Amino acid sequence: MCCRPRLAHHWPVSDWARQGSSRHRSHGRACKKVPETAESSRQLEVDTKVATVRELLEVLDELERAGDALQEDSPASRTLSAISSKFETRLRGMGFERVETLGQPFDPQLHSMVTQGRASSEAPREPEVIVEELESGWILGNTVVRPALVSTQH
Repeated sequence: MCCRPRLAHHWPVSDWARQGSSRHRSHGRACKKVPETAESSRQLEVDTKVATVRELLEVLDELERAGDALQEDSPASRTLSAISSKFETRLRGMGFERVETLGQPFDPQLHSMVTQGRASSEAPREPEVIVEELESGWILGNTVVRPALVSTQH
């Protein structure tokens, strides 16, 4: 839709009217930039979320380690477990997902190997399977926020 007013055909053509076509072209270029700007804004939002959550995951790790160190059914253990669970629920609500690990094949895109165990040397070479998770991994859509630290075994 053109933003200039319609001119009656009997009015003299003004400079404003003569410049209309060049304004139209620049308006079209500006309209094409809007989707680019929106995409760039969405990417900035994702990058900001990822950077923030990457820092906060250390807090979740500490809560989980502290809960594991306490007696299983103590009030402090239950409290830490509830806080950790609430933290994880909020992350999931924002679109973050925990990377599956135990029993899964090792994927260098999602996992970082800390130790590697070996089955018997006579066994044929099988894909590495994760047997222990040392630190949880997280993703947001296709973006790896943090790879899971794992131990594997052939």
